[in-house]
Amino acid sequence: MKKIIIIGGVAAGMSAAAKAKRLNPELEIVVYEKTDIVSWGACGLPYYVGDFYQDANIMIAREPEQFAKDGIVVKSLHEVIDIDITKKEVLVLNKKTGEKFYDSYDEVIVTTGASAIRPNIKNIDSENIFNLKDFRDGIELKKAMLKEENKKVIIIGAGYIGLEAGEAARHLNKEVKIIQLSSRVLPGSFDKEITDLMEEELNNTENLDLHLEESVEEFIAKDGKVVRVKTNKGEYPADIVIVAIGVKPNTEFLKDKGFNMLRNGALIIDSKGRTNVEGVYAAGDCASVYHKVRKENVYIPLATTANKIQIAAKLNSPLKENIILNPPRSPLSAVTPLAIQDFFTYFSLPITVKPPLIESPFLIQSSTSPGIYISVQEPNLIIPYSSPFFT
Repeated sequence: MKKIIIIGGVAAGMSAAAKAKRLNPELEIVVYEKTDIVSWGACGLPYYVGDFYQDANIMIAREPEQFAKDGIVVKSLHEVIDIDITKKEVLVLNKKTGEKFYDSYDEVIVTTGASAIRPNIKNIDSENIFNLKDFRDGIELKKAMLKEENKKVIIIGAGYIGLEAGEAARHLNKEVKIIQLSSRVLPGSFDKEITDLMEEELNNTENLDLHLEESVEEFIAKDGKVVRVKTNKGEYPADIVIVAIGVKPNTEFLKDKGFNMLRNGALIIDSKGRTNVEGVYAAGDCASVYHKVRKENVYIPLATTANKIQIAAKLNSPLKENIILNPPRSPLSAVTPLAIQDFFTYFSLPITVKPPLIESPFLIQSSTSPGIYISVQEPNLIIPYSSPFFT
């Protein structure tokens, strides 16, 4: 019986496990997850913090017991700390008992995700300074945000998490400052024409101040708790600080093992999710993605790319008769129309984006079901013609 070990049991890892098991029920699949939470969606974290909903368990898609019923073994609080690509085995640490043991595999999928970057700034370990990346981060941050005495929130970083954290804080009627080192928000994701619109919206938001081209120099603490943030342009009172300056791939245990990586440690993979090491795949925030415009591997730690790559990692799709598994590379992504539409809808801007139908190189009509279109880049995405996607 073929055995697959999946390292990391959050979104990409558990999706890959479920997909592989559906494609081949005879597979033996073991998932090692270093935390006590599996199969949860981090995209909902800022909105839990902002009290848009109250039950954190809503973010959890399935419990380990549910996977067990499908024949997938999930071992929480087990961390893979080493890999031997020659012997095809991993070294696992049981974080509950401290025991270490080896486990062998035929194939392994690395979905270890990423960790929030903690800059080397004075007093960063003071009370009420948070990251917002892991499940527990959200639990602890929300406790602090719900306290009436914590009125002033400073967010370091104007990326996706920073802006969503700003929205969460405003939903709780906090006074918000967002401090960004560069001259624009989301500079790595959108051109200036788009970020100008974002910044206009932010600047017109009550009790939210956007500070661009400003760097944090020190967190000033009193009795162990942050009270002010010092930058190169001034000092600001703070009851809560959220550090959201980016993430780094959790691939330290793979260094010097022969894997090709980007400079930040992200595993370089091909269009099928394969690394350069035979039998080792990767997906999610620990891996690179291919940028169709720049024609190079880049780091884009987003759920959209994670979901596509985890599918590619086990692509013996039952839809393979109807789809192109390896479409020619194109300057545009299949998700571009929807991503743009989502952005303009979020900011209530007057624009409608309609993706092409038959002309699209990314959507093809099913050969067996007229009126059904299939995304060639995401074979699991089956779109009826009546879908709002086409309106």
